Amino acid sequence: VLYPFIPPDAIDDAVERAIASILAGFAPFRFRLDRVERFPGALYLAPEPVEPFVALTEALWAHWPEHPPYDGAYDTVIPHLTVFDGEEPPGVAEVIEGALPIEGEAREMWLMVEGADGRWTTRRRFPLTG
Repeated sequence: VLYPFIPPDAIDDAVERAIASILAGFAPFRFRLDRVERFPGALYLAPEPVEPFVALTEALWAHWPEHPPYDGAYDTVIPHLTVFDGEEPPGVAEVIEGALPIEGEAREMWLMVEGADGRWTTRRRFPLTG
């Protein structure tokens, strides 16, 4: 919900406690991924409702204002699930659209960190208990 975030080697127990404290005010919520959208160079699924995702982003950003979403490149937060980054193969959007909608419940937020090898791993999971 907030990228980029603190570099992995700067994340400590105090950062994790702050995240847990912020997220404790958020309850689990249902959502649907029901349409394919595009950013330049990326294909993504758009969630409904967007408001809980925006609220999560804004809460974390308020605590760490030095880490605005996408380095401050955009005026608004657009919640999304990237499914393809780069040149889009022909027909991929249609295949994905055929699998929609996808329904789910957000029950936790994952703190993900990128390793030196470029792979992302889950450092910690934070339940939404609000």
